[in-house]
Amino acid sequence: RVAPYLRLPEPSRPLSNVVESRSSDWGYLVEKGRVLIAEKLFVPYSFYTLAEHGESGAGRQPAPTVLVLHERGVAGISKQSAWMTALAADGLNVMAIDVCGVGETRLQSQGEDSEGYEGLLLGAEAQWARRALNVGLSLLGLRVFSVLRTLEYLRTRWEAQADNLSIAGVGRGALWGLYAAALDRGVA
Repeated sequence: RVAPYLRLPEPSRPLSNVVESRSSDWGYLVEKGRVLIAEKLFVPYSFYTLAEHGESGAGRQPAPTVLVLHERGVAGISKQSAWMTALAADGLNVMAIDVCGVGETRLQSQGEDSEGYEGLLLGAEAQWARRALNVGLSLLGLRVFSVLRTLEYLRTRWEAQADNLSIAGVGRGALWGLYAAALDRGVA
């Protein structure tokens, strides 16, 4: 019953991704890139996989995967070392994303004043909300759409067990995750 109120966009193209870099952190191999979720709309991501899951070789196995949604995006996850270390110890892959209007996709004009009335009317959130409304969408819907399309993408990765995906959210990220989980019953 909630879906019509979110005004989710229709996926206009198949998912694709671009890998931008690879590194390691917290015992994980880290892949950074972007998933193209719709025409001219992308989601930056960091995909964390344990070395035994991600190295080339005969013993590679997919693992349960958690899509982590932080209200500050991927940058918010980078400050969660205790949490990430615990997820690694549990043998979980982790994917963190910047939903529309968060992190790398945040609009920021020069000299933006994020305080007070000007920030409320002219800040990044307001700009994203106005742009979404101008094309008949909602900002919350765009963010939930980002999560839903990322879940679709995760199901195509060999490292992720497609039938063992879950979502964890911090701050507003928990709200985006709850809506996505209500619409995608294949996720915990």
